[in-house]
Amino acid sequence: SSLDNVPARPLHHQATSEIVRDLLKYDEIPGITNLSHVALPPGDIIERHVHPTKYEVFMVLSGSGCFKVWSPGADVNDEPREIIYLKTGVSVNVGPEEPHEITPTGEEALVMLYFGVVAPNSPSFDV
Repeated sequence: SSLDNVPARPLHHQATSEIVRDLLKYDEIPGITNLSHVALPPGDIIERHVHPTKYEVFMVLSGSGCFKVWSPGADVNDEPREIIYLKTGVSVNVGPEEPHEITPTGEEALVMLYFGVVAPNSPSFDV
């Protein structure tokens, strides 16, 4: 696939502009939920959310940002368990039930490649 030929879409779990391009979609490769490219503009945020049935792995291609991860079951008022500062070359992974949030911090878009993997013994997945 070429990013030039892949239509952009908004995030599934919140209203955004069309910032995601899916290079692979669910079930094109068994166990992989997606392989996607996201360009998160300055001032936007991927709000705290959780995926009950999949792992996600992110690789920063350019830009900078902040990736917050909470413990499974954490209350919305709890402090994050971990804060990872993002820059080119940094990789982050989160597991099922781990709430996470991504915020760009620079003057340019935070650009990442990410993929999801269905958690073992998961009856289904959510995007």
